[in-house]
Amino acid sequence: MITLSGSAALLVALAAGAWLALALAAILRGRIPGARVRIVGEGPESARLRALHRELGLGDSVTFLGEVSRGDLAVEYVSAHCFCLPTVQEGFGLAFAEAMAAGLPVVACRAAAVPELVEDRRTGLLVTPRRPDELATAMETLLMDDDLRRELGARGAERVAALDLERVAARFLEACA
Repeated sequence: MITLSGSAALLVALAAGAWLALALAAILRGRIPGARVRIVGEGPESARLRALHRELGLGDSVTFLGEVSRGDLAVEYVSAHCFCLPTVQEGFGLAFAEAMAAGLPVVACRAAAVPELVEDRRTGLLVTPRRPDELATAMETLLMDDDLRRELGARGAERVAALDLERVAARFLEACA
């Protein structure tokens, strides 16, 4: 999560391509003084990411939270203002759906099945994979524009609510009738 003077936050999930989160932190640190990134999750790349964090000299601008309980994850979602998962290998994207259900706008890569859930400029912002400059610009856009952030977050929550199993089943049965 990125925290800007306690007023804005970004939650970043650790996944393939998470090195982008560190590149994002390095870029945003230069654009937004006091920016902080909080990375949730553990994986096979965790040790390498921590080494890259040290190599880039990011210090306390990045916090690795590791694995967190469902309750702590819910607190992270509620505390955040944006969600970022820069993976290029995501299937359905449960993490995206959780963040959207919490009313968070999403920044993600235009890859795999992500655009099927995250609608560019409607529920979040999609960027070209492996482009930390685009990722940082998208994050900066959301973090600096309260109205856009609220609008995309609200639409994301509506989108996920429409995917509710009971609603989907009812619509399916109506279509079959």
